[in-house]
Amino acid sequence: MKELDDNKLNNEEIKLDEEALALLSFIAIGEQTIAEKSQSYEELVTFISEI
Repeated sequence: MKELDDNKLNNEEIKLDEEALALLSFIAIGEQTIAEKSQSYEELVTFISEI
């Protein structure tokens, strides 16, 4: 029974790790986009809201 609990915990950790990696990738893409094209605050708000 403990093995099943451990597997469930491992699967949840993997899911969280994948979500964290996706968020970091999203942030990196956003930083790159902002660095390549200077944008106003309003443009950034629009960009983020469209995502």
